[in-house]
Amino acid sequence: MPSEPVREISTKDGKALRDFIVLERQILGGYPLYVSNYDQDVTRYLSGKSAFTRDMEISLFVACDDRGDVACCATLVNPRYQEAKNEKVGFIGYFAAAPDCVRYVEVMLKRAEGWLKERGIRRVIAPYNGNVALGTGFLTAAFEEEPVMFASWNPPYYIDYFIQAGYEPSYPLWIYTIDLASEKFQAAEKRALTNQSVRVRPIDKRQWHSDLEIFREMINDTFSNEWEWYPLTQEEFCKYFDQIKIMVDPHQMLIAEVQGTPVGIWIAFPNWNPLTRGMQGRLGLWQQMQFFWRGRHYDAAGCAFAAVMPEYRGMGISSLLGVHLCHHYQELGVKKIFYYFVNENNHRSRRAAESIGGVGRVVYHTYDKVIT
Repeated sequence: MPSEPVREISTKDGKALRDFIVLERQILGGYPLYVSNYDQDVTRYLSGKSAFTRDMEISLFVACDDRGDVACCATLVNPRYQEAKNEKVGFIGYFAAAPDCVRYVEVMLKRAEGWLKERGIRRVIAPYNGNVALGTGFLTAAFEEEPVMFASWNPPYYIDYFIQAGYEPSYPLWIYTIDLASEKFQAAEKRALTNQSVRVRPIDKRQWHSDLEIFREMINDTFSNEWEWYPLTQEEFCKYFDQIKIMVDPHQMLIAEVQGTPVGIWIAFPNWNPLTRGMQGRLGLWQQMQFFWRGRHYDAAGCAFAAVMPEYRGMGISSLLGVHLCHHYQELGVKKIFYYFVNENNHRSRRAAESIGGVGRVVYHTYDKVIT
């Protein structure tokens, strides 16, 4: 083992930050299902120049052996998350590692945990990139399948690295595949056709930000008990969606209304991973043009956000939204429809997925560890 197997990097060191960001792609780029994040986005997040990370304290760690750099991770302390959950919890995210370097990963994680402990942290969640919108969870099954949109792909040995470092798979994340031929979907379809009390409409791009506020407020209100969620600001929510506005199909962002009052929402995304994979972390003018022309054609898509106001639950609103979305995908010729991610203890959301023919399985886990 080298005399200095782990080094800490300041996020203000521009060259070191760039090297950190491309290291994951250097390690995993040979795997056919790996999807790289966009370098310019990760640069903003880790340098604190994004609304998502502006209030966070962040540091970076890189492990090396005789071959060179073999692993990296970020440590993140998010005071807004701590306030929302009333816990001094910290995160390890942006993790990447080569195979056969368990000793170096263990030393790196110990250094990262020490950094967090110095800041009063007693429990670590990993991998979690400081905000759920920026990524969480390791793939723990279906390694041979295309990951759903905004989900990462990682090799199986990542799991062993964290288990050996004392982490527990505390947060199982479910993905449901919706079977349009199932009896449950057909029953939901019949109920939807008779439901005259609820109106479903797509987002209106002419009043983009006012409609986005409906989505934000409803998600913040109904997701408050989910372990990974804390309230997003208008700036964060708009930054997240404004960058894809030109590509958004309005019929994939649905609002349910009762007598003009918004009572439920669904937000779905095409699976752009095959397109994104070829961009290799770049998002210049050429890549944006490719996205505009080729991003309108996709074989898979799925609902990533679903919410119904508590006082309107039991009216079949979630199923109604799901049927509308699935009908739209059928018209587009989409072959695979998903409902994701669902926490294992979110029984209401799991029932909603199953009510429209969803068949679920745990595909990702997020881990945690108490540090002393």
